Amino acid sequence: MLERGPTMEITTMSQAMQLHAHILKSGSGTQTRYHQQTALSTLFTFSALSPSGDLAYARLILDSLPTPNSYYFNTMIRSYSRSPEPDQAITFFLSLLQHPTDLAPWPDKFTYPFILKSCARLRLTHFGKQLHGLIFKSGSWSDRYINHSLIHMYCVCGESGLARMVFDAMSERDVVSWTSMINGFVDDDRPLEAISLFEKMMEEGVEVNDATVVSVMRACADAGGLSVGKRVHGVVMEKKFGLKANVSTALIDMYAKCGCIERARQVFDEIVEKDVFTWTAMISGLASHGHCQEAIDLFNQMQECSIKPDERTMTAVLSACRNAGWFTEGNAYLKSMKNKYGVRPTIQHYGCIVDLLARAGQLEEAEELIRKMPMEPDIVLWRTLIWACKVHKDMNRAERLIRHLEHLKMDSRDSGSLVLIGNVYGSVGKWHDKARTRKLMSKKGLVKPPG
Repeated sequence: MLERGPTMEITTMSQAMQLHAHILKSGSGTQTRYHQQTALSTLFTFSALSPSGDLAYARLILDSLPTPNSYYFNTMIRSYSRSPEPDQAITFFLSLLQHPTDLAPWPDKFTYPFILKSCARLRLTHFGKQLHGLIFKSGSWSDRYINHSLIHMYCVCGESGLARMVFDAMSERDVVSWTSMINGFVDDDRPLEAISLFEKMMEEGVEVNDATVVSVMRACADAGGLSVGKRVHGVVMEKKFGLKANVSTALIDMYAKCGCIERARQVFDEIVEKDVFTWTAMISGLASHGHCQEAIDLFNQMQECSIKPDERTMTAVLSACRNAGWFTEGNAYLKSMKNKYGVRPTIQHYGCIVDLLARAGQLEEAEELIRKMPMEPDIVLWRTLIWACKVHKDMNRAERLIRHLEHLKMDSRDSGSLVLIGNVYGSVGKWHDKARTRKLMSKKGLVKPPG
């Protein structure tokens, strides 16, 4: 007979499979069936949701159940939605819609947030809109959690206007509602609207939380909204949010991007427990303001404090080397990054050194580094080098690289590359080639980006 309580606790898939085998071998009877159902639920939940679980095994359990209820359906969708294959959540959801069950009302209010999360991850705007219609039809449109998920989905898909419509239609809005919309505006590169909504939130007396102030400070950093940023800092001090690392990091980033590097350093120095994100924000801020030696000194101090750098930290360090023109130091960091710091170099890291070499006119070395990278170079790297060729008047190399760039499958919306190519041709008087490039842009419906 199956036992209940602590004996049913599962920590590994090996234990899960042993329990499953025991369930299958157990007899029948009302009491036994009850314990079987309880054990199966525990087994399924572990397999579907635990980091040590097995999603395929969870699906096997679900498919073996004669009468699964909505909990099983929703848990399966939830697990798919956060897996490397979120499209499986949508496939499973649609298959259930095509074969409805009379056992319980489904989909329910717990189903939609997980499906909307999958839509957001896959940028499936059209399907998200269809889900919105289904939600409205089902009568779940007033559920606050569903509305938060809709706001997130629309913003991630670049439809912050539709997200705002959902927000405005909500009869009851809490701090999560406001923060979701503010964060959505920031993610959709609309920082001024995020700041405006925050000010309205304050006017209505809604209590902010740490997530709110982090989102608003991101907006201030993007928009250069120093005055609002200082007001938010006041709220942080009043609510004692500054004790949280994510808030302190956002403050440092905001002050640095608004031009107040001294104030950013003051905030940094006042933090008692600094994490890797805090250190990285300060190093990055110093590098962007040209305080390159101070940035490297801080990186060394970070290591003395036994804080392990991550990808972003190394990008900040390499940016400092690039801005200072320190090729030897930057190249040394790049070469030792994996063995010394445990960080695998990315294309952004290589890009810093390529840019450093290109600025210094070492075009041969920059091109050689691009060709020897362990990953496929992107168009941005080639554009960086072509522009440097134009600046340093190495037109033979520029034209050769342009021919290479033209053979790459450039994004049909990439007007920047075509504008660069046209400018290079124009700088050497090749007006026919420049006109050909302009004609290609016109054919693709592209316009020259402003600025």
